[in-house]
Amino acid sequence: ILANALLPVGNGGDIIVWSEQQTNVGGVFEAKGGKLGGNGGLIETSGKLGLTIAPGTVVNSSAANGMAGTWLLDPAGVQVTDNPGGLGGPVFNQNANTNNVYAGDVISALAAGTNVTIQTTNAFPSANRDIVVDAALSLLPTNPAVMLSLLSAGGIQINQTIGGLDVPLDVLMNAANGS
Repeated sequence: ILANALLPVGNGGDIIVWSEQQTNVGGVFEAKGGKLGGNGGLIETSGKLGLTIAPGTVVNSSAANGMAGTWLLDPAGVQVTDNPGGLGGPVFNQNANTNNVYAGDVISALAAGTNVTIQTTNAFPSANRDIVVDAALSLLPTNPAVMLSLLSAGGIQINQTIGGLDVPLDVLMNAANGS
């Protein structure tokens, strides 16, 4: 799905992939700003009862001469991991109590110039709403300046490195329970 700016100066559009049931996402999603100016757009991947993102899904809402756009993922609880459910398994699956997000896909989106927001919700009252980072989210100094936002309806636990030496990555963390 492409929602890129059509003119050399213009903003990327919005891509909202959302359903009342299970949402299965795969392929290429772009909402890039114009080459000479304009901001990146919004790419939201969400499902009320479940979300699966296929391995190799490409998300890019960068802006060559503007502000980066955002990829929003909003599950119940989330674990950022190097092993998203086994080889060939879903990168992100909201049906489980704790959902896996493959660190490589988060890194790829950030490296392309896309802000990434992982936001847990209260949509599943009995579900875990924590965000746990169990895999390094390391970028190179050559990557564009972007932001990783971890917004939790529960807590946030960081067990691996986020960022890197001389990396232009801003990190915003907000946990509803204060941890």
